[in-house]
Amino acid sequence: WEAASDGLGRLETTHVEVRGDHVYAGSNTRYATSTDDGESWSVAKRPDAPLRHGKGAEPMHVSAWRTKTEPGTYYRVDWRGVWRTTDNVGSWEPAGLQEFETTWIALEGGRLFALTADNGLFASNDQGRHWRRRPPLPGGQRITSAAVSNAYVFAVAVDQRLYRAPR
Repeated sequence: WEAASDGLGRLETTHVEVRGDHVYAGSNTRYATSTDDGESWSVAKRPDAPLRHGKGAEPMHVSAWRTKTEPGTYYRVDWRGVWRTTDNVGSWEPAGLQEFETTWIALEGGRLFALTADNGLFASNDQGRHWRRRPPLPGGQRITSAAVSNAYVFAVAVDQRLYRAPR
């Protein structure tokens, strides 16, 4: 992991999200955006939809994704791990990490990423059959929010610093 907070100044960082070519980092009231995977940041002067919770805004944490390679396949997370359905949400089966409270999941380039409440970030290259724990953040800090771009995994630490590591 390397620090990705340079250029954020004193911006409180509690969330990170990737949408297309943009990385958003910030809180519910202010955010910054990067179009170069966190090399540089532009701090917004007012809140905007990517990080705002409330009427008309999408939620920050995504709990289910549809795969692009398998129509009808979705993943979700809860306090009992990762779950998968292959019949358009008709029935769910365990897809790993059942021993952990799992708070977030993302799919990027055929790879699943899941964040657990107390055991860090995991990745799977085989639709959740096997999971590999990603290296911990510096100092073993807990990850509070994560996002994935084409090149990087972004993580917000409990001390509100933003980090990134190659996918």
